[in-house]
Formats: sequence, structure tokens, C-alpha cells
Amino acid sequence: KSPNIILFSEPGTPTWDIAAENGRMLPKAQLRDETLELWDGVLAVRDEGQRNFVNIRTESLVVYPEKDFAETDQRVKVDIASGQTSAGGGMKAFLEEGRYEFFSSKQERVNTVVIPPAADDNPDGS
Repeated sequence: KSPNIILFSEPGTPTWDIAAENGRMLPKAQLRDETLELWDGVLAVRDEGQRNFVNIRTESLVVYPEKDFAETDQRVKVDIASGQTSAGGGMKAFLEEGRYEFFSSKQERVNTVVIPPAADDNPDGS
């Protein structure tokens, strides 16, 4: 069965739902935090409602559940309501903070596309 993990934080805040075709859990050890290694078709979703969401797609992701942190050195694409960022060299994701660091590769730079809000999203029409 394909691995799936749900990361909870403070009550009332959105969760992260992370799935992949393959993965393994590495238990906490003396020199290592609990780690979830996922690969092949990784999708991490945080649905905040009212058109606010974060979707992370990559081919491999290492998740540190106790730190609310994830990282990859593979190509990654992050979609949010206001745009999309892709990075050929991977990223570091501080999941609880909603902060991401993207890295370019020799073949692909970090690319961000901003989508302007729809007219019906702006009550004053501006």
C-alpha cells in the first residue's frame, strides 16, 4: 500500500496530507530524528479553505514530522492560490511557518509565476 502521512499542528490549523507511491519510516535513534522518506509521485497538500492551499509535487521528499520540516534535492513544483514556483535543485520547507527555500540546478533556475486575483475576489473592484 502507498504511504500516507497526516501532520497535525495546533488545534484548528490546517493539516498536511502527504502521500507517495513508495516510502519508509526511519524511527528515532540516538543520532537521528524520526524520518519519513517518500519517493515516486510525492504529493503534499495543505488545504486552508477559501481558495487557500499549498500543493507540493516532487519525486522524493524527506519529512521530519517532529520538526514540521521537509526537504528534497529533486525538481519540485509548489502551487498556491496566487501562483506557482518550480525549482530544479529542490527545496527546504518549514511546513508550520509556511516558509520555503528553493534551489536552482545547472539545468533549471527557480521560476515563480504570480497569478493576479480574479475580479470577484476583490470586493472593491480594484
